[in-house]
Amino acid sequence: MIKKSRYFGRLSEEVALGLSVRDAAVTVGCAESTAYRMSRQADFAERVSAIRTESGSQVVGKLVSASTKAVDTLVAIMEGNNAKPSDRIAAASRILQVLVPIQEALEIRMRLDRIEQQQQFKVMS
Repeated sequence: MIKKSRYFGRLSEEVALGLSVRDAAVTVGCAESTAYRMSRQADFAERVSAIRTESGSQVVGKLVSASTKAVDTLVAIMEGNNAKPSDRIAAASRILQVLVPIQEALEIRMRLDRIEQQQQFKVMS
């Protein structure tokens, strides 16, 4: 078994951020063969996945915050008396364009949550 303490953490972080195993090995200063051996371990893949999940969650949080501001901006343009009519129409149109896919995604999420709850109830019964 390969020691994880020296390279495991940094190597998994670099791979999670998009580097190839080869490039990550160079970046962290370990032998390419060592990096490839580590990358074939299940706990390495789990660590990379966990890092990506956490990073993705942080990005989603930022996007949610930015989207609220973006909608506020579009609404301000749409309702603004100083905006040109074409800008107001464009803002209104953009709001309507994104509304349907968001509603559909929320509906799917709610249905999936209900199915998961039903499955958990069946397992517990």
